[in-house]
Amino acid sequence: MKKIVLITILLSFILTSCGTSSGKYDEDFDNAMASIEEMRTNADYVMNVNIALWDAAGPDNVARCINGMLTAIEDENSSIDGGTYIFKAVTGKDIYGKVSSWDQTIHQKCWPVIEQYQNSYNSLLEQNEVVKNDVKLIKDNYGKKHPDAAQALQDYFVKAAAYAEAATNPTGNLISYSSSHVDFEKEMEELKANADFNK
Repeated sequence: MKKIVLITILLSFILTSCGTSSGKYDEDFDNAMASIEEMRTNADYVMNVNIALWDAAGPDNVARCINGMLTAIEDENSSIDGGTYIFKAVTGKDIYGKVSSWDQTIHQKCWPVIEQYQNSYNSLLEQNEVVKNDVKLIKDNYGKKHPDAAQALQDYFVKAAAYAEAATNPTGNLISYSSSHVDFEKEMEELKANADFNK
């Protein structure tokens, strides 16, 4: 009788442990995927704004506009470097040479985009190490049992890191940069699907 009770307790313990381990793996994997997705979303937003700025300001002024976006403050009386181009990128309206100074109305229309741009850009600068650690946790803790999933997640992260780099350090010209943005989104979607499949 004692043997039966002992076996029952042992089996119960093993089953509980397995369920917990599987549940923890799912949770950690989903967290890593969510971190990469957040990185991807931020890179997508920053690249989209960079493209709009490039189109509005041209190659000679785009760097100035990006710097203006990143250094702007939420003060309606404070002008923003490259502000007329930023306004054009945000609204589609060209006011270059049509206004004598930056005003509150212009600032109010531009600020939500500027604020989100700053938040997304700064997040990309901070996220790389955090996301890398999330991915490393999967590889270190579950890599032997789930090698395909760990590799798929690693591939997804490497592409997201490259996406973030392209967003925060734009190079080339408007056409090549726009094309690379489209390529990144396509490849990210494929890598995400592969990671989900191998989970």
